[in-house]
Amino acid sequence: MAIFAQNVGVISQTVYTSSGDTAVTMLSLCNHDAGLVTVDVHLVPQGGGASTSNLILSSLEIVADDSYVINEKIFLETGDFIVVAVIIGDINKVSAVTSYVAL
Repeated sequence: MAIFAQNVGVISQTVYTSSGDTAVTMLSLCNHDAGLVTVDVHLVPQGGGASTSNLILSSLEIVADDSYVINEKIFLETGDFIVVAVIIGDINKVSAVTSYVAL
């Protein structure tokens, strides 16, 4: 198992890219700002882009100093990726932590 963590530093950012067949076991989004943030989360197939067709969480509101955790397994193939887009709030105020295993 491995963990990948980063701040969402732009309006729309890839937070994890699969380098083989993997299962994301946890995705945590943490708002470390004093105000509300709203985010979208996309599961994007290799060669694609974030769009309404691969949106899995839409306009998710995370209050100040709180987190939202997805504990469902997400199976990805080589090149598939996860995008987090900050819709409302300051960039660099949301951290994304991904736990994954190779299959």
